[in-house]
Amino acid sequence: MAVELTREILRIYSRYNPVFYAALAKANPRVEPYLHQVEFLARTLLRHPLRVFVADEIGLGKTITAILAMKRLMDNGLAKRVLILVPRVLVKQWVAELERFGIYSERIERSSFEGYVKRGFPEGVYIASMDLAKRSRYANKLAGVAWDLLIVDEAHRLGLPKGRKPTLRYTFAEKVASDKGRNILLLSATPHRGDPQDYLSRMLLLDPNLRKDLAALDNAHFYAYSRNVLIFRRTKVDVNTVYEGRRVFPSCKILAIVVAATQEENEFHSRLIRFLRTKILDYHRKTGTEPRALGLLNALIFKRASSSPYAAVKTMEVILLKRASVLSSRLTSPKDFEKLLSQRQRLARMALGQGFEEYDQEEDPDKVVEDFAELCSAFLSEKDVKELRGLIDLARKCVERDSRLSAVMNLVEQRIRSGEKVILFTEFKDTARYIADTLIKRLGKDQVEVLTSEEARNEEKLSVVRRWLEKPGGRVLVATDVASEGLNLQVANVLVNYEPPWSPVKLEQRIGRVWRLGQARDVTVYTMFLAVESDRDVLNVLYGKLIAMGRALGKLDKPPVGEEARVIDLEQCTQLPPPVVGRRDRVVRVSEYQL
Repeated sequence: MAVELTREILRIYSRYNPVFYAALAKANPRVEPYLHQVEFLARTLLRHPLRVFVADEIGLGKTITAILAMKRLMDNGLAKRVLILVPRVLVKQWVAELERFGIYSERIERSSFEGYVKRGFPEGVYIASMDLAKRSRYANKLAGVAWDLLIVDEAHRLGLPKGRKPTLRYTFAEKVASDKGRNILLLSATPHRGDPQDYLSRMLLLDPNLRKDLAALDNAHFYAYSRNVLIFRRTKVDVNTVYEGRRVFPSCKILAIVVAATQEENEFHSRLIRFLRTKILDYHRKTGTEPRALGLLNALIFKRASSSPYAAVKTMEVILLKRASVLSSRLTSPKDFEKLLSQRQRLARMALGQGFEEYDQEEDPDKVVEDFAELCSAFLSEKDVKELRGLIDLARKCVERDSRLSAVMNLVEQRIRSGEKVILFTEFKDTARYIADTLIKRLGKDQVEVLTSEEARNEEKLSVVRRWLEKPGGRVLVATDVASEGLNLQVANVLVNYEPPWSPVKLEQRIGRVWRLGQARDVTVYTMFLAVESDRDVLNVLYGKLIAMGRALGKLDKPPVGEEARVIDLEQCTQLPPPVVGRRDRVVRVSEYQL
């Protein structure tokens, strides 16, 4: 009864409140706001300044919500100069959405920046890539403008990770937000990355009166009182059951598929882990110092091996190929190398998922790994080189009989035969090519497309991929995260995470590309695990971060790793989906992960 009454009040509010007439009058085509958007505007109508975090799940229309709030401020004379910061790949999308509401925006680019500076940034709406705004050449001048409203999309990129320096993006946002009378709107479907301090630092941007001791704010009391005050988060389940009372979003089933490893795969992963651990211990024993660069190198090799044996081979071959030339350079001491490598460590952490959100669009995760591996190769002894050669030979055997790849091939083929479209995500370009080549051999070139960071830089290629996906019939797009950011892929209803990413942010972002407004079919998400120690460790890390996110944001309706775990043998992969539960199979409800 209470839910129905709330729903009716919001409907009346949206129809008769003049705020909505003013905000929606120029929208073309006409925008009919959902009731969760109406509620947000109603709750924040009298707040000045407006400094909040819109953290609705992906696909709930955060852009429209922000534009409606901006229009309200503009119509009341409270936002004459507006700065909108977004990832570069989303600039055109934001420009188009603003135009739907009759709002003309000025694009701040390298070529136009000085012109705006000379003119004193006249009143209007400006939009810029956050990676342009953070650079020292532009940051100070931009921060010095008398902005009335700052909007930041994908605001989880504004980071202050525990034990590290603030990112350049965070430093810029902090300067702009230091004016306590300025309106601030942060937008992200993934406001929490599993690190409480990182999350709370974004709350500090909104309310500078909060205690600077962020650890003291990491408690249930603060989190409970900040919801619907500093941070607004609604889920798809909320929209269906609380706000709309109808099936706006189809169902989404999230499954973890655990594939039994072959003898060669078990041997390769066990031997690799043993080698990496031994190398760290040897370095510490010989130098007495923490092997920061070497530790990152080991983690990168470990992650590439978790992605695919093919990616592992490529990384280890780079190390062996470049080692001789690096050793011949003058920088032969560990101290010199640590100094040289310090500038590369931020990028290396990104490749590990510790700071993925800091990638510039131009940065290629595969190249980050290769460059870092090349520099670190000098740390390896002749004995290490011999062991790496043995690991390469073993990895090549795993390529010949790749359990995870075989399971995915069968899964994708079955869904495509049913006329469904599949988005297959992987973290690395090398693995994407490896998967796509195998899929093309099996399904044909017409049914397979690849989208990596190389293609993402080409707007024409992106348009070709969008049109290709919209054609009738089953097909599969193999994509990396950097390439896919900002793409709305709801034309597909099956998503496969080829390997488990180390960040729940990636899982949430990927799912939201498919399960969003406009999706007409029920969605299925698969995350593929290989039954080896490395993937089990990733699962533990993911759930640790999810528990931290759940404390801050409230209950997570669907753990993005999977609501069920299904374990299969390689020879039974043809039974997917659904799995045939046999002597060595089991279906496990992961209720122990209630957050």
